[in-house]
Amino acid sequence: VLLSLANLGRFLPTSGEDALRQATSKFERRFRAVEADLAASGRSVHDVGMEELEAAWQRAKRAG
Repeated sequence: VLLSLANLGRFLPTSGEDALRQATSKFERRFRAVEADLAASGRSVHDVGMEELEAAWQRAKRAG
């Protein structure tokens, strides 16, 4: 699968490195938003279950 994706990347206008950098940055922004959301209620990602983490993640996605 990885080789297929690398081959596909040759035909895209964005370099693979740039795409990975953008995706990583987007993930980091969302994760920091999740941490801030939970911290506002005095909790951390270690204090909550998967359902609450997912809900916080979805809120971060909707926020941008």
